[in-house]
Amino acid sequence: LDPTRLLYHGISEGGNNALRFLPFAPEILAATPTVGGGRLTEILLHQFPTLLSTLEGFIPGARGVQSLTGLSLFQHAYDDQDPHSFARFLYGAPLAFAGLPDARPPSVLWTEGIGDTFVPNNATRSAARELGVPSVRKLRRSSPVLTEVDAPLSANLAADRTGGHFQYDPATTPGCFVGEEGHFCPQRAPIAQEQRRLFFETALEGQAPVIVDPIP
Repeated sequence: LDPTRLLYHGISEGGNNALRFLPFAPEILAATPTVGGGRLTEILLHQFPTLLSTLEGFIPGARGVQSLTGLSLFQHAYDDQDPHSFARFLYGAPLAFAGLPDARPPSVLWTEGIGDTFVPNNATRSAARELGVPSVRKLRRSSPVLTEVDAPLSANLAADRTGGHFQYDPATTPGCFVGEEGHFCPQRAPIAQEQRRLFFETALEGQAPVIVDPIP
């Protein structure tokens, strides 16, 4: 095992957990978290549209705003461990490690799937904002809170570090099909896999990893 060539690839919950793992893992050279987001309560409401009515069935008298307030309080209590709360520690406020004065955060390719019914797109984009990485064009859905840059993107964080957010829309992604679940399209599309492979290969070559737009 070569400790200078460690990579991370996490999907879904693995993407969520990347937000709270990577800030504490300067040993990782490059990472490709895919369709993650964090923000537990938002994910639960997104995945389970009947959650509020279900809660109201268990709590007599609870209606509408009371249920939402309760969930908000739950999220507030959970925030200290929510992956989303750790994203800023990767680039925005990087952590110092005792005994590792030269520790540096890894390069990151943060990937979103349009129409994801497991992880809300808002959570994925919000995490990109907390990470402090730009969206790489061509964007399939713009966001007013994210900076946009053209592909290919490389060395935007340092001479050998790259960080960016990329979107896949099943309707326009070769290898996916119209109506396909947005959560799975970026996982299995051959061009998405090739994009991640190129990102890792350029990192392992000692260069700044490259984020390309592989969609014609």
